[in-house]
Amino acid sequence: MLRSLTVDGVLLNAHATLKEEAEKKVVAH
Repeated sequence: MLRSLTVDGVLLNAHATLKEEAEKKVVAH
């Protein structure tokens, strides 16, 4: 249970980071 929650947290964090990077690239262009 705890492991799956940790994995979900990591995936959400990675998704948020990718989204921020994508937004930065859009702003840069």
